[in-house]
Amino acid sequence: MGTSTPVTTITPAGPLSADYRALSIGVCSLILGLAFEFMAVATALPVAAKELGGLGLYPWALTGFLGAAMFANGVAGEVCDRVGPRLPVIFGSVTFGVGLLVSGLAQSMPILILGRVVQGLGAGFMIVAVYVVIAQCYPDASRPRMMSLLATTWVVPSVVGPFIAGALTELASWRWAFLALAPLVPLPLIAVLPRISSTVGSNVRRSGRVRLAATMAVGAALLQWAGIEAE
Repeated sequence: MGTSTPVTTITPAGPLSADYRALSIGVCSLILGLAFEFMAVATALPVAAKELGGLGLYPWALTGFLGAAMFANGVAGEVCDRVGPRLPVIFGSVTFGVGLLVSGLAQSMPILILGRVVQGLGAGFMIVAVYVVIAQCYPDASRPRMMSLLATTWVVPSVVGPFIAGALTELASWRWAFLALAPLVPLPLIAVLPRISSTVGSNVRRSGRVRLAATMAVGAALLQWAGIEAE
C-alpha cells in the first residue's frame, strides 16, 4: 500500500506577525495622525477663523489643503517611481508636522491658510508613500489584510477626533488641535524607515503626471470653494 504524503499549507505572515508588526504599527500610526487631524479640523477651524477675524477667508483653509494634497498625490507618485517611498514618507511626515506648527502658531488668517496648504502637501506625500510601502514591503497574500487594517485606523479618529478637538478648543485653545499633534507625526518613522531603507523606485518617468496633478488640484480646489460659497 502506498503512503500518502500530507499536504503542508504555508500560511503567509500577517501584518501583525513578528516579522511585520513594527512596520504595520508605524504605517497605521502615520495614517492615524492624518485621520485625527482631518476630523479635528472640522471643529477647530471655524473657531480659529472667527478669532483671527478671517471668516471671509475660511473656505480657503479648506480648499488650500485639498488642492495641495491632490497636487502632492501626483508629485509623490512620480517621486516614488524614481527613488522609492523612503524620501517621500520622510518629506510628507515632516512637512505635515511643520504645517501643523504654522497653523497652530498663526496670528492671522493668511498664515493659518498657509499652514493648511503645507499640511496638504505633507498629507498627499504621506498617503501615496504609505501605499507604495505596502506594495513593496508586504507579500502579496498579506496586502489585503494590511489594507483592511489600514482602513480601520480611520474609525477611531472619526468617533473621538471631533470630541477631543472640541475639548481642546473649549478648555485651552483651538491652537492645540494643531500643536498637540505636531511633534507626534514624525515618531512612527522610527518603526517604518528601517524596513524601507532598501526599497528602490522603478525609474519610470511619466512627464505629464505633475502637470496633470496641478490641473486636478486647481480644479478640485475651485469646485470645493464654489460649493462652500454656494451654501
